[in-house]
Amino acid sequence: MCIRDRTETAADKQRRLAQERFLRLFDEKSYADAREAAAEVAELTRRQFGENSIKLVSPLNNLATAQMMNGEILAAEENYKYSIALLERHEGILSGRLINPLIGLGASYNRAGMYEQAAKSFERALHINHVNDGFYNFDQFKIRDGLTESHIGLQDLDAANFQQETQLEIGQRKLGENNIDLAPLMYKLARWYQRSGQAETARLTYRSAQRLLRESNAANSDAMVDAMLGIADTYESQGLISESASNLKRAIEILDEQDPVNRIRRAEILVELGDLYTVAGKYDSAADRYQAAWQDLSADDGSLDRRDALFEEPVRIRGISWSTAQYAGRDGPDTSAEDLADGYVLIKYSLDDRGRVDDAVLIEGSPPGMMDERAMKILTRSYFRPRMEDGQTVAATGLIHRHDFQYRAVSAASADTSTAAEEPDTAAADDDDPGGRSSTGGRLERPTTPDY
Repeated sequence: MCIRDRTETAADKQRRLAQERFLRLFDEKSYADAREAAAEVAELTRRQFGENSIKLVSPLNNLATAQMMNGEILAAEENYKYSIALLERHEGILSGRLINPLIGLGASYNRAGMYEQAAKSFERALHINHVNDGFYNFDQFKIRDGLTESHIGLQDLDAANFQQETQLEIGQRKLGENNIDLAPLMYKLARWYQRSGQAETARLTYRSAQRLLRESNAANSDAMVDAMLGIADTYESQGLISESASNLKRAIEILDEQDPVNRIRRAEILVELGDLYTVAGKYDSAADRYQAAWQDLSADDGSLDRRDALFEEPVRIRGISWSTAQYAGRDGPDTSAEDLADGYVLIKYSLDDRGRVDDAVLIEGSPPGMMDERAMKILTRSYFRPRMEDGQTVAATGLIHRHDFQYRAVSAASADTSTAAEEPDTAAADDDDPGGRSSTGGRLERPTTPDY
């Protein structure tokens, strides 16, 4: 019998089981159910130890985080503040344990668009971090990332840049300016520059990382591959297809020089290169790269799942973001959420073996005519990676796309409002993290095949 079994009371066990359920549900991203489990843990803790107990801090933080992820910003704010007040009362205004609820509070304010309040919360967390751990610790990076989002909301690019650039400077002080371990921090900064539309500066940062790797005799390392992919991304964002392709090819050459060759990563880069050629209209070159990737992923049973994920169904790789048609109207909702109603558009379409949209037909729009034209335009101007069978690109028929949007219910009878301003033919990345980037560009959407 373990010690916990001998000493655990019935109340302790009930609270522990609720906590374990919360952690499981949160890991599964079932935030509504996780919130209920967290609320149970907080209530059980309150009953057992009292509403002013320091033991409430962690349950309150967990509850607030689940509420924030579930979109309950006001409730999250209340519980983060409750946790902060308990810590101030028991441990003082400079307790290191204040940092987590202050970060959570700042993130909640960011989600609510209350950027000034968010910045104040993050700045206090940063001050406490410095008091407890000094000016040059790595734990402050998540606080500075939160501040970056606040400054973006406040449209202060210089301040946002400062928060990201400072992280590299801290790394240089801690590790030394010529330490190869700086490469990940340089990539993070470069991805931030890329995300914020500073492609040239991003490319210079990647090239600085390349020099560091060469001087450290790591010219053929995975880290150098990361740099080549980043540089390719900066060129692609500027529409410089040839330059982007050259860097992707060089990344493949580096992988080919390694022993053993990472076939899965090689295939993923080949797919990126194929996607690039598809967008450029170089369909034969794209098909060659897709076929090479298929072969790499077919060589080992352990990579078949990855092959199927890339090629079993068509994948939307580029186009106007569907988020630009989230609301019926030009500039998004002009009323409160309770005045908004839900609408949708259903489109049936086919793709040829090069991934080009064919035979797009409107099945239904509700309300009729409100978003039909806009949704059809976005779909038909999209680029798709074709699906593959037996190593060959093939056509796909009977695909269905459903686009959901919101509109002012009182205007449902008005004329078609799908005349939103034109956007460039690029899709925005979904990742909020500064510098987030997936191996295939972070812009993938799967069409669905009907059950009939």
